[in-house]
Amino acid sequence: MNYMFSDEHRKCLSDSHKGKVFSNDSRRRMSESNSGEKHYLYGKHHSEETKEKMRAAKIGKPISDETRAKMSKAHKDLYLNKLCSVGIKNKRYNGCTGKHHSEATKKKISEANIGKHHSYETKMLISASCKKALLSEEVRNKIRVARRNQILPFKDTKIEVALQNKLLLSEIFFEKHKNILGQPDIFIAPNVCIFCDGAYWHADPRLFKAEDIMYGGIVAQQIWNKDNRITKKLESDGYLVLRFWEREIMGNTDDCMHIILQNVGEKI
Repeated sequence: MNYMFSDEHRKCLSDSHKGKVFSNDSRRRMSESNSGEKHYLYGKHHSEETKEKMRAAKIGKPISDETRAKMSKAHKDLYLNKLCSVGIKNKRYNGCTGKHHSEATKKKISEANIGKHHSYETKMLISASCKKALLSEEVRNKIRVARRNQILPFKDTKIEVALQNKLLLSEIFFEKHKNILGQPDIFIAPNVCIFCDGAYWHADPRLFKAEDIMYGGIVAQQIWNKDNRITKKLESDGYLVLRFWEREIMGNTDDCMHIILQNVGEKI
């Protein structure tokens, strides 16, 4: 059967199907009629020369915003509005299980993404969709409990050691990474929580903007929100919270110690 239609014939076919909504049964029958060996391209492969010509033909051809919107809507209709069955989705996803890109493919993907940036809204949508899809609230709670009982980092950072040494010289007893909310880097009984916030790990606002992507794909604003939530919760539970940036500790450790002594002098 010859499926090589003229452009005019293709346009007529396209116009005749516009606005039509097929039932699930019709979609299934159409899919079965063109699947496997029944498909007219079954067993056929493009030559490397043909593939190269197809790639070259697409180079430099920009996709209009209208076409991008249509492509986006088509994918959303197909996967988000469940117009394809769960079986088809699972087949699509599971078909990639255990497969890995070659180094050449990884390099191409990397080069294709150079210079591209997601908007802040898109980043938040991606983050929210991943959390919703992968983690139930029950699983999140288990992770929170396990994380709270785990001592991190395994080795004290240089800014933590700098304050620890000053406290030891002042003969002030302290605990490291106490097992309470936020796991303070230094805890002085009965209720003083000291956090040594690294410039990168806590997204120092002098160095990073709110929409900058940090570790794990999260943005700086999310890190700030988390630190603020921890501080407010500890304070509501009766703790005194002191936070020092890496630049403050490394710039003048004595000034940081002076603030600590002012706040804990009456408590020790």
